[in-house]
Amino acid sequence: MFEDELKVKLDEETAEIVHQAIYRRIQDAVMGASDRDELLVEYDDQIEGLSNPTAPPRWSDACELDAPITREAVLTVWTQIVATIKREPKVSVEAADPDDDDNASAQEALLANKGAEIGLDKALAAIAYYAIKYPVGIAYCDWTEKVKNERYKLYRDGDKFVDAHERDPAKVYKEQWFTMPVVDYAGPEVRAVPTSDFYLYPATARCICDANWSGSTADMIAASSK
Repeated sequence: MFEDELKVKLDEETAEIVHQAIYRRIQDAVMGASDRDELLVEYDDQIEGLSNPTAPPRWSDACELDAPITREAVLTVWTQIVATIKREPKVSVEAADPDDDDNASAQEALLANKGAEIGLDKALAAIAYYAIKYPVGIAYCDWTEKVKNERYKLYRDGDKFVDAHERDPAKVYKEQWFTMPVVDYAGPEVRAVPTSDFYLYPATARCICDANWSGSTADMIAASSK
C-alpha cells in the first residue's frame, strides 16, 4: 500500500479514454463470469423457494412454490454464527513477558473498542451470510481516510485575515467564510462485498492472486471516477 495517494491530472480527452478502458474491462469481467452468475442465481432461487416443482400439485390451483426449507436452514446456521461472532474478545493478546501483562490487556481492549467503532460485528455477520448462501463470502479490508469540507470564519484586517481572538475591539471587521478539507475519519474499514458483484479480471483467473485486478463493479467504477 502506498503511503501517499498518487494523483494524476489528465486532460478531458485522455481521461475519457482511460474511463472507457476501465469500463470495457469491467464489462469483460462481468460477461466472462456469466456461468458463475447463473449459478449464483440458482442459489438465490433455492433459498427463496423459487426452484421449479419436481412433482405436479396435489390439487387444482395449488401453490407451485417449494417450501423454503433451505432458507430456514440457512437462517438457522447464520443465527448461530452471528451469536458466535458477537462474543468477545475476538482477539486475545498475551504478553511474552509477565511484566507486559498490563500492556497486553490494554491492547486487547483497544482492539475490541476499535472493532466496535468500525462495525466489525455487522461486517462479519454479512460476510458469514454470503459464505453460507454461496460457496464463498468476500471481505473488503483496507485502511481508509474520509475527508469532509469544514467551514470556518475569519475577519479581514486590511490585506490579511485574523481569527476572532486576534481582533482589536476598537476596529470593525468584515466577516468572510472559508472552507478547508478536514480528515473526518482515518482507520481500518471492513465490509462485506456481495458475492454476486465481485469479479476477477481476466475472468479466466483461477484466484485473486492470478488476476490482474479484482473487486466489485461499484468500487471499480467509483475508483475510475476519482
